[in-house]
Amino acid sequence: MPPKAAQRDLVKLIESRLAEAETAAEVAQGVYEQGVTLRKALLNAAFTGSLVPQDPDDEPASAVLDRLRALQTVSAKPTGRKREPGTTSQAAPQTSGRLVSPGVQEALPL
Repeated sequence: MPPKAAQRDLVKLIESRLAEAETAAEVAQGVYEQGVTLRKALLNAAFTGSLVPQDPDDEPASAVLDRLRALQTVSAKPTGRKREPGTTSQAAPQTSGRLVSPGVQEALPL
């Protein structure tokens, strides 16, 4: 067992290191909270359009969307007759009638 003076010195050293660790943890928590706040502020600025100066000559988003909708209706393909859902049956494969050796696949006409 170390002498009492050495024990007291060790206790003081450990207490000072624990205090430093607590201070570091508080600083880290503050930096984390600041990061969360900055992230929210950045997203808010991005969604409100205040990250960059707005150009008044730019086409409004509503006009771009209207133009895109008009292009979609013009270039839309006519819809064909839709198949009605039905039951599927297992049809027998069509073969040419030739005898084929086992393990050989017969080529079917397209």
